Amino acid sequence: MRIGIDARPMYLGASRYRGIGTYVANLVGALRREGGHEYKPYVCHPAVLRMSQAAGRWIPRRPAHWVEQSVWLTTSALIRYQITRDAIDVFHSTDPLFVLSATGRVKSVATVHDPIPLLYREDLAQRSLIGQSLYHQSVQALTQVDHIITPSRAVKEDLVRLLGIPRENITPIYHGVDRRFKPLRNQQAVAGALARYGIPHRYILYIGGVD
Repeated sequence: MRIGIDARPMYLGASRYRGIGTYVANLVGALRREGGHEYKPYVCHPAVLRMSQAAGRWIPRRPAHWVEQSVWLTTSALIRYQITRDAIDVFHSTDPLFVLSATGRVKSVATVHDPIPLLYREDLAQRSLIGQSLYHQSVQALTQVDHIITPSRAVKEDLVRLLGIPRENITPIYHGVDRRFKPLRNQQAVAGALARYGIPHRYILYIGGVD
């Protein structure tokens, strides 16, 4: 079986530094080690990557954001064309702004990390018109994919309630934890790190984004 994966979050935009990029990088690596099928990650042409990553350095943030979304639209169209040429059997959509609905012979699977823009409309309203349009298109495509993966039961129930997607079409698969993340038994190392960064003994660590 030939399985295509949207691997662009590993390279484009803020996603490459955040959860989605990490998720995709680990997913692609794990599937390749697993074997059994042929996996094809879809990314951007190197020149497109360089343009997107450099945009924020030579024009203000808002125009850079538009450049990034334009690159996303262009590469999305190319991926739709390429998966047909590559005779892909299953395509895995990994990003909330590009969900490939089931078309022809290609089965479609999508990972939905969270439905925050549907739960909090003010979050969606802060995005550009292109961003809002892309998200609405992806939400519509979610109702047409063959199957959906969520990282929790809570997200599954949100999709059932908000979009009316049948429960049997959604499977929660919990995210793994990198081996680096484990309790430290060396209390001197812990105390040293707290002192180095001026962190009190009791603290809250937040590693999410604005959402």
